[in-house]
Amino acid sequence: MTQADLTFYDQSSLEYKKIIIQGPVEIASRFGNISRKDDKPLVHVHAILTDWRGNLKGGHLMKGQIFAAELLIQELAGQPMVRKRDLITGLYFWGES
Repeated sequence: MTQADLTFYDQSSLEYKKIIIQGPVEIASRFGNISRKDDKPLVHVHAILTDWRGNLKGGHLMKGQIFAAELLIQELAGQPMVRKRDLITGLYFWGES
C-alpha cells in the first residue's frame, strides 16, 4: 500500500479515531467480512500494516491505495448476516437477518 486510512474505536469516547499512514507499507495481515447494514453492503476489514523498519499499525481499514495484494473471498452459506445496533456500545454487530 502507498497510503492508508485506519480507524481505532475509542471505548471511552465511543467514537472512531483516525490513523493516517503516508508512504509505502506492506499488508502484514487483514481479515474482514462483507455483511449488510441498513439494506446496503458493508465491507468491514481489519488490517495490520508494516513499514520497512518493521513498525506496525493496525485498525479498521477505511481507505487505501494498494500497490499489490492477494485476497481470498469465501461465501458463507445460510441466512445473510446483517449488522444491528448494540444499545450498550453503539456499535453495529453481526447477526442473522
